[in-house]
Amino acid sequence: MQPDAETTILLREWTQGDDDAANELFNRLYDEIHALAGIARRQGPAEGPQATALVHELYLRLTAQKRAHWKNRGHFFAIASRILRRIVVDEARSLRAEKRGSGVQKISLAELGDVGLHSRPAEVLAVEACLQDLERQSPERARLVELRFFAGLSLEETAEVLGQSRATTVRQWRVTKGWLSRELEKGVRPLDHRV
Repeated sequence: MQPDAETTILLREWTQGDDDAANELFNRLYDEIHALAGIARRQGPAEGPQATALVHELYLRLTAQKRAHWKNRGHFFAIASRILRRIVVDEARSLRAEKRGSGVQKISLAELGDVGLHSRPAEVLAVEACLQDLERQSPERARLVELRFFAGLSLEETAEVLGQSRATTVRQWRVTKGWLSRELEKGVRPLDHRV
């Protein structure tokens, strides 16, 4: 993701209510958005929607936001990753409800990897439960996991979106990844069964 003045201009025009700017932005960034959706797809349930369907859902949800004040390209992709996370988690909940699974799930972070696994619905929900707990403790660290796990951003891209140095991002990722690993291995009650 490289900074791009034209993209920033389109984001500002979209913020001011220009729907044509939103369409032009999506056309301009389609390949990157599709790649982001592909990563979210791999992190989501294997039975979930394909990347193109995720892009369409993302477009609908983003354009429905009337109060978005886009700062720059990094901000746009950060919001897009959050929405993709919600879509993937909603799909996992739906699939899990269909299967009526329950109980504590023990999952290894190594099993999930950083990026690129068709996760089972229970795994997606376990990661989401951990993220919700982490958001209460440290919203910044939860954002880091969201950008790395659901958006598949590199450490450099994550540092750019978070507005911090790569070294700080690497340190935070190391600590956060250790915490997430311990939480997942302890076993997390899936979200649809939590109080």
